[in-house]
Amino acid sequence: MKTTETCPKCECRRLFVIEQVTQAVHDARNVVPMNVTTLAMASAYAGVADDNQTRAGIGSFEAWVCSKCGYTEWYARDAVTALDWYVARKGPGVRVVDREGEPYR
Repeated sequence: MKTTETCPKCECRRLFVIEQVTQAVHDARNVVPMNVTTLAMASAYAGVADDNQTRAGIGSFEAWVCSKCGYTEWYARDAVTALDWYVARKGPGVRVVDREGEPYR
């Protein structure tokens, strides 16, 4: 939808674009961006000099929603660099599938 500005399911051209999907925090008074993922990592990676673990929210989401049928496409924003960094350090829970260069069948 993002490139064609047309719903691939019903061909409607009236779309809602949520530039940054948010969610309520536990107290329901504030909203924060919905992260692509949250990773646990050693505090040292986040610039804190202790032996503890910290959590880091990675990226955010943009959503395109068809006004007719509700079909939705999600796009990760600002996540690729951080995820590449995490995978290179063998962080758990994230892996890469790379079929680039292989013939499509």
